[in-house]
Amino acid sequence: MSYTLDDFDYHLPEELIAQKPAIPRDHSRLLVYDRKTGTIRDDYFYNIGKYLPAETSLVVNNSKVEKCRLLFNDDKIEIFVTKAV
Repeated sequence: MSYTLDDFDYHLPEELIAQKPAIPRDHSRLLVYDRKTGTIRDDYFYNIGKYLPAETSLVVNNSKVEKCRLLFNDDKIEIFVTKAV
């Protein structure tokens, strides 16, 4: 199967884009897709255990992302920082 960029273009209402982390963090929203039935449901991250098979290992990454892409002059100039000294 071949994909184009247009295959991933969809309307996402501004009010559905998170502006800040959920408090408490495990109250963030979780989209669940059931491959057997093809159904989609909304839930919360604190319920993720309901959807994972027994004996599943879940690895959590709590590292911070540094802002390293700097744009200037209406995005005509870009500096990408790869190492801070």
